[in-house]
Amino acid sequence: KFADAAQSVPELDFFLHACPASLDPTAEELTQNKGTPEMDARYAANLRPRLREDKGQHVHSWRVLWDLEFKSVPVTQHDSVRRQVAADLQYLEKQLNPPSAKEMWALRSGYTLLGDQKKVDQLDQELVDRFPQDTHAQSVVWERWRKEHPQIKPEDSPEKKIEYYRSKLQMADGILKSSPENELYLYERFDALSNLLDSTPEQIEAAADARTNLLK
Repeated sequence: KFADAAQSVPELDFFLHACPASLDPTAEELTQNKGTPEMDARYAANLRPRLREDKGQHVHSWRVLWDLEFKSVPVTQHDSVRRQVAADLQYLEKQLNPPSAKEMWALRSGYTLLGDQKKVDQLDQELVDRFPQDTHAQSVVWERWRKEHPQIKPEDSPEKKIEYYRSKLQMADGILKSSPENELYLYERFDALSNLLDSTPEQIEAAADARTNLLK
């Protein structure tokens, strides 16, 4: 555990000297947010061989490693870091075959760092196909829908507004079939029904109750 913000940096430095390759999530997060360049570089140098040894068992920590390696070097050296990240991703894909949903999301973060949108899209599709009930897969579906359906404006035609909210209702209903207690989609379903003129008061009330009951 770490104390308040004023003390967290020296305490973190002490901790990383005592446990130089720790996989503690709090230590990882604090180093990312408050570590000095020297601390970032030292932690990354110790973390890398440990992650190589575990053959992908702590795949989420690779994202921490990449972030620290980028932060610990000047921008002029970022191309070298990107080449290392690309090599790491090839290594991890061989170790994680096939990857779990969580592992795919970690791989996705690496390809996002590299700006490889083609690979990100490929992983997104595989995630949705293989793990449709996973929260990350559902976030992919939601982001795709948002890109295809820009937020409507007050001046948009009634027909366009109806089309927008019907599509939102259909999208929310599809997700809720497999994840009936997903708070985000319960809200989106309520929002869609509230804005469709042919919704009955009973439908709107039921949608509101479903969300309220989940939050109790």
